[in-house]
Amino acid sequence: MLLLIFGSVFGGNPGGGYTLYVQNNDLEGGKPTSLSEVLVSALDNIEALDIKELPAGVEIEKYRKENPSLSIDRALVIPKGFQSSAMDGNVTVSLLTSGEGPATSMVQGVIDSVINMFNYQMSGVEPIINIDMGSLEKEEELSAVDYYLPGYIAAFIMINGIMAVTTYISEFRRNGIIKRLAATPLKKSSWILGNLTLQAVLGFLLTLVMVVVAMMVFGVQAIPGPYALILIFLGSVTFCSIGIVLGGVIKDTEAANTAGSAIAFPMMFLSGAFWPIEMVPSFMQTIAKFLPVYYFHEGLREIMIKDSPSQALVPFLIFTVLAVVFTFVAVKVTKWEEFE
Repeated sequence: MLLLIFGSVFGGNPGGGYTLYVQNNDLEGGKPTSLSEVLVSALDNIEALDIKELPAGVEIEKYRKENPSLSIDRALVIPKGFQSSAMDGNVTVSLLTSGEGPATSMVQGVIDSVINMFNYQMSGVEPIINIDMGSLEKEEELSAVDYYLPGYIAAFIMINGIMAVTTYISEFRRNGIIKRLAATPLKKSSWILGNLTLQAVLGFLLTLVMVVVAMMVFGVQAIPGPYALILIFLGSVTFCSIGIVLGGVIKDTEAANTAGSAIAFPMMFLSGAFWPIEMVPSFMQTIAKFLPVYYFHEGLREIMIKDSPSQALVPFLIFTVLAVVFTFVAVKVTKWEEFE
C-alpha cells in the first residue's frame, strides 16, 4: 500500500502533474486568440503540469469560494488584449497562488521557461546552445519508481525488522514464552539465529511482493539481482538483530513499541529513502550519512539502477559489520532464564 501511495506521489503516475488552472480572457468573437491558445497548448504539453481551464471573465477568488471542490491553489490569468499587447512588445500574465512552497516554485519555474521560449520566438532570437538529453544509467528507459524502489525496499525492511521484531520479542518476555523456551533443549543462540533467518526470508518475500506490484502497476525494470539479494539479506539480519536487542533490553511492551517507532521513523524519513538527499538542507544530509538506512538504499541503487556492485562495497562492509555486532549483542542481552 505504501509503495502504491509513494510511487504515485513521486512520479509513478505518468498522466499526473501539478495542477494549474488557466483563465484565458483574451477572446475574439467568444473564442481564444491564436497566440493565447498557443500558450495554453504549450503549457498543456508540459508533462509536469495538469492544465485545467477556468471560465473567462469570472472573479477567481469568488469562483474559488463558490466551488471549493476544485481546490484552486494555482491559477494563471491571461489578460484581455494579450495577443495585441504581445505584438507591441509588452504584456503581462498573472500567476495567482494560495501560498509559497516547493510545488509553487516548480510550477513557476516551468511557466517561466515557457514564457522565455515565447519571448525568444517573438523577438526572432534563435537559440545558440541546445541540450541533447542522454542517460548515465542502463540503456532501457527507467521510470521515477525505478529510482525510488530501492529506497522503498530498504525503508520497509528496516521498519519490519526494528518495529515488528521489537514488539514481538517484548511480548515473548511479558507472556513468559522465553522462560518456557529456556526449559527446552533449544539454545539461546539457535533461537536468535532462527529469528534472524525468519526475518531474512520475510525480507525476501517483502521485496518480491513490492517488485511484482511495482512491475504490474508502474512497469518498473529495476529488478534485484544476486548482489542486491545479498545486501537485502544483510540488511534484514541487521535490523532484526537491532529489534531483538531493543526487545531484550526494554521490558515494557508499550515502551518497546515507542522505542522502535522513535528509531525507525526518523531513519526512514531522514535517510533520503523517499526523496533525493540533495533536496534536504545540508545539516540533514550530514545526519543522513550517519544512518544505516542511507547506506542500505544507496547500495541497492548502485546495484539495481547503475548496475555497479563494486560501488556498493561500503554498504556491504557496513552491513556485514553491523550484522555481526548486533547479532552478538542480541545474544548477550537476551535473558535465557534457566530453571534450577
